[in-house]
Amino acid sequence: NHKSGRPCGCRRKRRSRACALWFFCAPCGRNHLLTHGVPDEIGPYSRCPDCGYEFPPPETERRHESHASNAGILTGQVTVTDYDVAETLYAIHTKRGASDDDPRSMRVDYRVGYHIYKSEWVCFEHIGYARQKAIAWWKQRSPDPVPDTAERAVEIASGGGLADTQKITVRAVAGEPYERIVGYELGSLPEPLPAEALEYSAEEIPF
Repeated sequence: NHKSGRPCGCRRKRRSRACALWFFCAPCGRNHLLTHGVPDEIGPYSRCPDCGYEFPPPETERRHESHASNAGILTGQVTVTDYDVAETLYAIHTKRGASDDDPRSMRVDYRVGYHIYKSEWVCFEHIGYARQKAIAWWKQRSPDPVPDTAERAVEIASGGGLADTQKITVRAVAGEPYERIVGYELGSLPEPLPAEALEYSAEEIPF
């Protein structure tokens, strides 16, 4: 049985055979069935087929925590936790090894404790489902047009152009390497930006 986001533990003798595992893509919010084999064939890890996000290696070991955890113990057990958000940070995210032409995303870090952050990626420069999700995310927080670039999104967000995130709800599944932010409590929408602030200068036109 190949558990989500974890090494399958297979010991294949035939190099032409590979095994499957599931990974959750944080930037586009979808689960993908991926395959892996020996390192010198197709590589043990892969990228999201929708947005190109490069999955990190799955953990083969987990250190025991120094304190008791309230996370689910049984594989597949779901834990949903609400957090008060003390601060929200925005930054441009470029995937490792990306070229200048590859799409970037806006990384959003929510500070929910002392040096404790929950993160998500909003994919304004992508196409398909990831872009549609970014549009919906933006419209919940801003009365202004949805930006086409991560740089412009970060500029507006860092300048106070988005509704404050007051609380987030995080869903974790035991046995899966990533948590998901599945809910938000937002403040009121800010005032729209003045028209001149929405216009590109000649140097900023993205083509």
